[in-house]
Amino acid sequence: MDIDISDFSPFQQRVLLDLYVLALEADGQLPAASDARLDSLFKLMGCGAEAERQREFEASVARMKPHAHPVQKARDQLIALSQAFTSRPQHKKVYAAMQKMFAGDAHVSNVEIQLLSELRLRFRV
Repeated sequence: MDIDISDFSPFQQRVLLDLYVLALEADGQLPAASDARLDSLFKLMGCGAEAERQREFEASVARMKPHAHPVQKARDQLIALSQAFTSRPQHKKVYAAMQKMFAGDAHVSNVEIQLLSELRLRFRV
């Protein structure tokens, strides 16, 4: 991912991770913490050690798994999470990051399309 999130607070960076995990969990395609798509986000978040990355990933999965199914519940959680981003530039960055995340997947599912569409509507991008 080549999106600069250095202006995001640590909380907003975790929310971005949660958005990724929510979408992937809702799709049923949750990767390992070492997945390249997550790896680049962890680097941007300043998570260097593998143990730290694994801990952040597992914490995000624990937060998002209860909200991933059914799709309506995932959509509601996405709406709640998106409120962490308050400025237009942040909206654009989050939307672009999510697009890149899905583009890195060999299969973009209907669930991913629905969640990305909802994010687009919320952020008006």
